[in-house]
Amino acid sequence: MFSSRGLFKDVPCPSKHECTLPNCLFKHEEASAEPKVTSDKSQVHNSTAVRSSESPPPAKRRRLDTPEAIRQNDTYIRQTTIQGKQPPQKVTANVLSHDSQPSSQQAPAYLAHGFSINGSSTIASEKSSTTIRTPASSARANRSDTAAKQPASVTRAVSPPPTSRTQKASSPPPKPYRKPADKRGLNPRQIEQSPVKFETRHAYLKKLHKQIEDANNRHRKDFSTQPELILSKEELETQALDDEERIANAYPNPDTYKNNLAHRLAFYTPKKMTAAIWKDTITTTWLTNPNLATLTFTPQKPIDKAATGLSTEAQEVTVLKHLRTGLHQHAKHGYIIKAPDEKAISAVRALQKSNGHNETCDRCGTRFQVFPGRSDPSGQGRLTTKGPCRYHWGRIPRYNGATRGNFPCCGSDAGTEGCQLADHHVFKVSDAARLASLLQFKETPHHNDGRIRGPIVFDCEMSYTSRGLELIRLTALSWPTHTTVLDILVRPIGEILDFNTRFSGVNADMYLSAPDYGHEGKPPKYGPGEPLQIVASPAAARDLLFDHLDPDTPLLGHAIDNDLNACRIIHPFVIDTVLLYPHPKGLPIRYKLRDLARVHLDRRIQENSGDGSEGHDSKEDSAATGDLVRKKVGQKWEELKRSGWWWKGEMLMPPGAAKGLKGGSSL
Repeated sequence: MFSSRGLFKDVPCPSKHECTLPNCLFKHEEASAEPKVTSDKSQVHNSTAVRSSESPPPAKRRRLDTPEAIRQNDTYIRQTTIQGKQPPQKVTANVLSHDSQPSSQQAPAYLAHGFSINGSSTIASEKSSTTIRTPASSARANRSDTAAKQPASVTRAVSPPPTSRTQKASSPPPKPYRKPADKRGLNPRQIEQSPVKFETRHAYLKKLHKQIEDANNRHRKDFSTQPELILSKEELETQALDDEERIANAYPNPDTYKNNLAHRLAFYTPKKMTAAIWKDTITTTWLTNPNLATLTFTPQKPIDKAATGLSTEAQEVTVLKHLRTGLHQHAKHGYIIKAPDEKAISAVRALQKSNGHNETCDRCGTRFQVFPGRSDPSGQGRLTTKGPCRYHWGRIPRYNGATRGNFPCCGSDAGTEGCQLADHHVFKVSDAARLASLLQFKETPHHNDGRIRGPIVFDCEMSYTSRGLELIRLTALSWPTHTTVLDILVRPIGEILDFNTRFSGVNADMYLSAPDYGHEGKPPKYGPGEPLQIVASPAAARDLLFDHLDPDTPLLGHAIDNDLNACRIIHPFVIDTVLLYPHPKGLPIRYKLRDLARVHLDRRIQENSGDGSEGHDSKEDSAATGDLVRKKVGQKWEELKRSGWWWKGEMLMPPGAAKGLKGGSSL
């Protein structure tokens, strides 16, 4: 490790010729014997050289850390390797002495590669050791012969050349990506075609900036240890500018621009902008390099958040019956458990006739008159009075029992004129007797065909007619496989006033072009691209659904009272996700299916066109409802398992059955 200072170079070595140290610090007498070249399989001797009294100038050293030197050294080591344990390789030099020789780790390159300064090189093999002369001038050969007759110098072991100790300076880790902020102020960016005038865009931009700023401040505590998820002042302005510019470019129509911007305003409200959604939004928008996103993305198998932990579908169906909810205590909240009698129906019909079918608009609150069957006394064939309806399709959210904020549909303040225009005022009927006056309720019938009918999850879509809010689409899926068993359009009893497309998903083209159900003489196909077929009435749709139900068949749905009332069905075995996932304030306040799917399934539904204008898909809603129930089945099974329940095949056995008692449950 340390270089010698030569303090003992004039002191004779105590071991004299028996010294085996390769770099002895003491003085050694020069040997008088001639060097010999021997051939020995167990040992390799190198040629010797005599130390001259006058040492020549130090030889020029080669760099040892160059790729060429390292390559040559590796080749030499491979050529001189001998099987078994052998003493270290030795080379001699006639110009080196103990006081001037460098350490073994700093030997000149020409020694490291088997060359001596007298022009010879030694290459050791496993069979023999031979001195091979390199091409040189005659004078150099004479010097070599003369050196061979001189006394040999002390031999020493030479280690391989050292590897370079130069370490590359470690480069600092790359700085995490963060999108640069726009520092030009809170003014709408110039676009090719502006949907509204500059003042309107600026007003919406300020509202959007305020919503984002409030959301940013709300989540400061949530991400106190992750400051990168909190936006600065310039980044808040940039986020608002980006959102407004994207909507302005995508929706050149003034009404759609306002609607979508209002939808974006609602996105940042406390109800929707949770900590998880905020983290996902900031990470995607600010911390993900768009140039590298496609390179670093690795598809992963989605996590099934509705997994139950049960082995078979039969076991899931068995646990499902433990989620059955009695509806008698919820009758006051719209769950109809008994069909109205004829006396109540007659009284309702008389009341309608006496008031001239005057109703209150379900959208704008205007009192108007409706003429079912176009029974307008004026002979004009009108369906409603009071002209077109101007309304807000969104509702102002309620906080602590009071409405506060803006309409989510357009961002307008409460009390402002509606942002949507419809041809007719519309109304909704909730009274059981009045519903029965149009189509009487019917209980699920028994079937004696021996067919096992598994659980069904279903969803209904409604449109406004001259008779109220009526069934226009019915979808039923098997549970838990989500196989479509029924998906049809329905001709309502009254004349259609509004398809309610934003929520029903049914439009005029779909309705008018639908073929009749079973027109080909066989059940319809429900695959992708297949058109929905239409049945003649709600009663016909109900009969088709009854074909898949028994009184003991679990019928699943979200806010299932609305769907049952639309079909006029009374079913004894109902599982409602509104009751499985209750609101903390209790009924009649309920969570939306869209919110439950996002929170519990990490799934976004009812967002088919970004702004939701294309409406809901009843098949998508039914599948989400079924998965929400599956999640509860998994939780219920964990509770039963902790209580001691166990499986005996497909039979769910109670804790007492483990002690030899009889019992069990199965569907």
